[in-house]
Order: sequence, then C-alpha cells, then structure tokens
Amino acid sequence: MTNIQTESKKRLRIVREWLQMSQAQLAKELHMNTEAYRRIEVGKVNIPIEILYELENKFEQQEARIDRLEMKLEKILSTLEEKDDMVLNRKVDKIEKMLSRLGTNIEKLTSYVDED
Repeated sequence: MTNIQTESKKRLRIVREWLQMSQAQLAKELHMNTEAYRRIEVGKVNIPIEILYELENKFEQQEARIDRLEMKLEKILSTLEEKDDMVLNRKVDKIEKMLSRLGTNIEKLTSYVDED
C-alpha cells in the first residue's frame, strides 16, 4: 500500500467520523453495500471518483446545516439580548422611581427637622 492510499483511507475514516456515521450508515448514504465501503476505507481498493463526489455533496449538506444552526443561534442570542435590555431598563426605571420617592421622603423628614 502506498503512502497516498494510507493517507486516503485515514482521511476517509476521519470524514466518516466527522459526519458522525458508522461504516454501514455512510455506505447506505453512498448507495453501496457495507463491505464494499469497508474495503475502500481499509485501503484494499481505491476510492472511486463517484464516492468523492458523493462525499463532497455530504460536506455541502453538513455545511448548510451548520449555517442554518448558526443563523438560528444568532437570532436567539439577539432576542435574549433584547429581552435582557428590556428587563434591565424596567429595573432601572423602578430604581429611579424608588430613588425619587426616597428623595421625597428625605425632603419631608428634613422639613420636620428644620421646623424644630
């Protein structure tokens, strides 16, 4: 087995694991039987070009899923930030009202003290 074949089989296994699939699952996705896929992954036969095209397609699908998830996460984070800002603003408003009342009460108390 040449170095290229050894590297190819390692990379093919890494790709399969990255896709989080077993040999049987990926073989099914590639429309081949498990034994044929296994022979490719262990380096007994060269990787057919059709398999490389199929893997490219799987990567593109996985990339699209990742992009969709990232967009959803960004939307959720944005919503949470807005919600947090609203909650924070309400709390600040309450504190300002309490300080205003406290100031009014302090004025009343000092007016009683000043009268004596």
